[in-house]
Amino acid sequence: MLLLVLVDNDRQMITRLLQANMTDENLADLARLRIRYQNFPGARDLQRNLNLALQQWGLTEEELFEKTRKIHSQKKVY
Repeated sequence: MLLLVLVDNDRQMITRLLQANMTDENLADLARLRIRYQNFPGARDLQRNLNLALQQWGLTEEELFEKTRKIHSQKKVY
């Protein structure tokens, strides 16, 4: 049951990211969710939408992680 709530909350966040601008907080959320759903069995729709968000912001996964490492080294995001 808890997993379903988590996935539903993540789905809402990903939908928001698809409509949002690239900010430090949004980059951190995207990176966190990419890590969470990497090698996750199922949730293919979430993985596709995470890829779409990366494409919309013109980033590769490597660039995303590079940016978020820099963000986390400079300030607390959460």
